Amino acid sequence: MKILLDTNVVMDVIEKREPYYKDAFALLKAVSVMEAECYFSASSAKDVFYLVKRHTGSLEKAKKAIVSISKFAIFCDTTKQDVQTALLSSIADFEDAILVSGAERENMDFVVTRNEKDFTNATVKVITPSEFLKIYS
Repeated sequence: MKILLDTNVVMDVIEKREPYYKDAFALLKAVSVMEAECYFSASSAKDVFYLVKRHTGSLEKAKKAIVSISKFAIFCDTTKQDVQTALLSSIADFEDAILVSGAERENMDFVVTRNEKDFTNATVKVITPSEFLKIYS
């Protein structure tokens, strides 16, 4: 199984954001036990780095966040084709359209996000961490 994590799921774990932390953390544990392939967009890694650095004021904490992600996820590229496909997508949010395009290109089974509504008309199945846990735990 191949899943692509949305930025918000990873940030929920890094920042221990309630009420989302518990399910997001449990998802990461479940995926590691299942030996599923867990992916994270390189462009989303850039966003995480920026957000952690902005919230903490620490370059070191931002770097540690990216190292932590690399322990459970494989970074995947965003290609020119992903951008072009996203421009033609009916998904309203451009960043989310790029994620879906990459997930489709890489034959992902799921995009896991807590903002399913942002992925209306996605060509890859989109589920929340809690939905994933109900199905696969």
